[in-house]
Amino acid sequence: MGTRDLAERELIQGVIKLAAAFVHGARSNPAGIEKNLRGARDRVANGLEAGQRLGIDAEALLLAIDEWRTDPEFHHTEAAIEIRRRAPEEP
Repeated sequence: MGTRDLAERELIQGVIKLAAAFVHGARSNPAGIEKNLRGARDRVANGLEAGQRLGIDAEALLLAIDEWRTDPEFHHTEAAIEIRRRAPEEP
């Protein structure tokens, strides 16, 4: 990735994994959805501290991923997980 900051890299990779989960959902691949949601959750959790710097509400994103993973119907819905924005930290 394009950052040396490990937390930022993890958070960005988590968002990418989340997007991949929705691609698998569009292809009706429940195993791919679960695998990518699990990976997204791990990476977002590892990147929580970078959320404020990147302007992403990482805590809310983590909760949304957890809700989707516990919902047995999550792979049958077309709803999306909202990535809430925060004001980025001032340098």
